[in-house]
Amino acid sequence: AQADLMRRLNTHAACLKADFKDRFELPVANLAGYISNIPGSKDSIYGGPGGLFRACLECAFFSYQASDGKIFTGQLGVEDRYLLEKRWRYICFISGLLFPLGQTLEKIRVTNDAGENWLIRAEPFSQWASKSGIGHFYVGWPREEVEPGPSVLGGSISIQIAGTAAIRYVEEGSSALTTAFSEVASNIRNEFNSIAFDLVSSMWERLKKNELARLPQNYGRVQFGQHNAPIIVDAMRECIASGKWVVNSQAVLADDKGVYLIWPR
Repeated sequence: AQADLMRRLNTHAACLKADFKDRFELPVANLAGYISNIPGSKDSIYGGPGGLFRACLECAFFSYQASDGKIFTGQLGVEDRYLLEKRWRYICFISGLLFPLGQTLEKIRVTNDAGENWLIRAEPFSQWASKSGIGHFYVGWPREEVEPGPSVLGGSISIQIAGTAAIRYVEEGSSALTTAFSEVASNIRNEFNSIAFDLVSSMWERLKKNELARLPQNYGRVQFGQHNAPIIVDAMRECIASGKWVVNSQAVLADDKGVYLIWPR
């Protein structure tokens, strides 16, 4: 479902295929294996199957994109700046990938058909599901409102999600950078990571604002388990992208007020 965003990330990264796989594809795949299709919230932002993964990938991409206009090492010499600037921009990506994660994972409870709990800090969801042989899982929500956001849990699994190749790339610049991205993912701001932290956190606030703006007019406040509208919208996009539907010609109309389906008579 996020193939288009991954294509945009590949274009923006503009690096060798092997480097893109190690630094971008593998952390994203590790994250997908760790959280599966868990929703980010019960009936608010990034709800529905795969909502938490979408939140993480959007935060990672747009933080990485926004980092192009930032100077992270303005007080250093030319050689140090050349070595560290691109790695700071990469830290904006990897910490953005983990930034929305912690709040949801800290508060939810995931069980299988037998009532066994996934120990979220102990192992990825994919490993637990494979050992349990489950075909379904159930998310239990606490009474208080749960939304994606940063916490220490995100930092605690940051090394595992990033992977060996990504950590090696960061450490080649400075070992302090590894600590920096774990701190940003943990919602810890200090003088050393302040530029990256402010960029990622401000981007996350913008994404939350955009997501909230979409909810009332597109999805309503459905309470029966999950939102169906994101699934329908994704299907509509696929029909248009594949040419089955042609805007203002076949099956769907669009103008400045909205999108309309042409229903069979």
